[in-house]
Amino acid sequence: MIDNSVQVDGEAWARRLALFLLVCIGVVGLLDFFFYFLEWFPSEIISRSFDISRESSLGTWLSTSLALFTGLIAGGVFAVSRRQRESMARTAGWAFVALFFLYVSFDDAAKFHERVGTAFEVKYEQWTNSELISWFPSWGWQLFVAPFFVLAGTYMTWFFYVVLPMRLKVWVFIGFSLYGLAVGADFVEAMLLDESFELVHLLRLAEELIEMIGTTVFLYTFAVVLNSKVSVRIGIRDEASK
Repeated sequence: MIDNSVQVDGEAWARRLALFLLVCIGVVGLLDFFFYFLEWFPSEIISRSFDISRESSLGTWLSTSLALFTGLIAGGVFAVSRRQRESMARTAGWAFVALFFLYVSFDDAAKFHERVGTAFEVKYEQWTNSELISWFPSWGWQLFVAPFFVLAGTYMTWFFYVVLPMRLKVWVFIGFSLYGLAVGADFVEAMLLDESFELVHLLRLAEELIEMIGTTVFLYTFAVVLNSKVSVRIGIRDEASK
């Protein structure tokens, strides 16, 4: 029996998907800059839909979608690893990675960590009648929530170092570096709130774009890992064999 099927180059498709997503991120950034920041759009009310710093905006939709699909792809790696009976440490690690990015998707949409951190800050001040973060120059929630993200990032860094080949470790390093830049931009942003609306918005725009690019890097990395574990073939109809 002649096998007329061909194997799909999943890694090439992952590169094309990543490039397409980067173009989408660039478009979202340009729409914000020209239509909202520079007010080129004739309707101010509609132009707010392009404000990337708003919860209900095109940028938020893209950011949450990126994190969601990244988590789902990591979940696919977990499912395949479990089916192939890989070690418990590997399967549990991929499960954690998948849940982390699914949480990031939820958090981007709900601004959950900012609200949880602010709630802790308010409760502390009510209980102690003192300001815990009067000395802290940036957002108060960072003191309460950032340690959990640091712990999660530390674990994933170790996990990726163990399970990924060197070329993908480089991409993971780039992804974490972009996340670090986004956090740094967010830190500085709070210090400049009283300085200039224009400067703060540009910082927010840079922060969101950098974060989305970082998520795209992780999406690409996980897609390559999934492709290495799963072989996809498609059949080609051979008219001469009829």
